[in-house]
Amino acid sequence: WSSTEVQTQAERTAPSSSEQVSSIWKDFDERVSDAVSISNPTSTAMAAMRGYLAETLIPRTEDPLAWWKSRQTIYEGLTAVIKRRLCIVATSVPSERVF
Repeated sequence: WSSTEVQTQAERTAPSSSEQVSSIWKDFDERVSDAVSISNPTSTAMAAMRGYLAETLIPRTEDPLAWWKSRQTIYEGLTAVIKRRLCIVATSVPSERVF
């Protein structure tokens, strides 16, 4: 075999560098896809809390219920909790019963 034949045969059998890079990225994309698809209620709740805590504070003159309504699709899990906690009775009768 001549050296030209060996080089030609080696070039045919060895994958090109673009094929290797493509294969590496394909493997990477599959692993990222698997990692993203794995979620549990705890991680979802933690991500929602991080997002909520990163929000800027609303002015005291703004209606908190309107703020939550505008963001109910963003913070779906938290919205249910907030609806329970922000529905405080707006009367002073329970506190007056103590006296």
